[in-house]
Amino acid sequence: MILALSQYTKEFQYNLKLASPVIVGLLGHTFVQLVDNIMVGQLGTAELAAVSLGNSFFFVAMSLGIGFSTAITPLVAETDGAKDIAAGRNVFIHGLLLCTFIGFFLSLAVLVSKPLLYQMGQPEEVVVLAFPYLKWVAISLIPLISFQGFKQFSEGLSHTRPAMYATLLGNVINVVLNYFLIFGFSPKWESRVQP
Repeated sequence: MILALSQYTKEFQYNLKLASPVIVGLLGHTFVQLVDNIMVGQLGTAELAAVSLGNSFFFVAMSLGIGFSTAITPLVAETDGAKDIAAGRNVFIHGLLLCTFIGFFLSLAVLVSKPLLYQMGQPEEVVVLAFPYLKWVAISLIPLISFQGFKQFSEGLSHTRPAMYATLLGNVINVVLNYFLIFGFSPKWESRVQP
């Protein structure tokens, strides 16, 4: 009985080692939106509502792009298992091109859907504030979904850590850029120096 059970559990450690960076990477996408909400929330309720409204559109588009890109991983894993480098290269190139195309398409779809913000039952002040935010996050879909092409290829080769590190670094950069774009570039000490 114990021997039979060990046949099924012997791969658990390897699977956890392989899967944990993937989980952290996927959580990293959600963490970006959480940090945006926390930092923008310090400006006021209208600004927070605007970011949340924009993120609702962005999240749908991002989920579609990520869902599409996940098809690359098993295809690459299959070519890796067969030691077919040429087929793996073809999957990577076609997958990256399709991810980039999907990124452009989703970005355009989000930009075109901006008038739908008025149909969401939100105050006009919130909708006006959501417009510029939605524009920038829509444009960010292009590099995000293109990155997914690289990420899924790497994960198909069982190299799950590089994409996790890239996602964590992206989160750090997001916090830094958020700070300067939300609160401005002038140091706080300048206000103290003024008479």
